[in-house]
Amino acid sequence: MFLNAIEKAIVTSDLGVTPNNDGEVIRLILPQLTSERRKVALRNIRRDAIKCYEKLEKEKKLSEDNAKDLSSDLQKVTDEYMKKIDSLYKQEEKPREHIFSVRGAWNNEFGFSFLFFSGSFYA
Repeated sequence: MFLNAIEKAIVTSDLGVTPNNDGEVIRLILPQLTSERRKVALRNIRRDAIKCYEKLEKEKKLSEDNAKDLSSDLQKVTDEYMKKIDSLYKQEEKPREHIFSVRGAWNNEFGFSFLFFSGSFYA
């Protein structure tokens, strides 16, 4: 019963991961976080921050100059971390998978009494 709820939460979470539920264990296969995935994540964070700046500016909680300064500073930090990502991943990347299992026990009074995560690494 609780595994179905966990599986449903994972599917609706927009994580891009498909759970495999065999009734006793939920298995998740997570792709390796490549340099390109890290860059996309970094750009998404930058985009979300800029949206926040624009919203604050529209609500008159942040001046236009402050919003531009913050956006400029954010771009500098983003560029710095893009370079760090590139330097970390100059070596050849091998495709790898991480497989994690979730096990738990259900207690009707308190909900989950314990939840286990275990992981394996396959190269």
